[in-house]
Amino acid sequence: MSVLTIYAGGKLKPPFDALCNLYVKRLSPLKISVKEMEEKQWKSLVKLKSQRWIMWDEKGIQFTSSEFWKKLDTLSPYHICFFIGESFGIPKNIFNQNDEIWSFGLMTWPHLFARAMLLEQLYRKILAQKGHPYSFV
Repeated sequence: MSVLTIYAGGKLKPPFDALCNLYVKRLSPLKISVKEMEEKQWKSLVKLKSQRWIMWDEKGIQFTSSEFWKKLDTLSPYHICFFIGESFGIPKNIFNQNDEIWSFGLMTWPHLFARAMLLEQLYRKILAQKGHPYSFV
């Protein structure tokens, strides 16, 4: 898997902080970072040619877990940047630079849930590659 960065709006709060930190720790062999974004920080982001920007939005493409993993594999030459907005979404100037828009489903999810779900799916992918039964796929 390539380098991954998760840009997430809002600050983690209990109990999500413990859950997300647990997954980040479990994903430590990967080159993954999570950046909590405040309003001013969004404005300073600059897209690089080596990056693929993926926005999480309810109107995006939905995947099964195994489809999600396969899609990640196709993006492995790139630095994958996931974007999760907070209550008002991802700022338009960032959202409009997307390479793709993905979704966790038709429902709207709080950014805290979305961050935990993304980390969990990344962890599940690693375990599936090792043949671990946790992956259930």
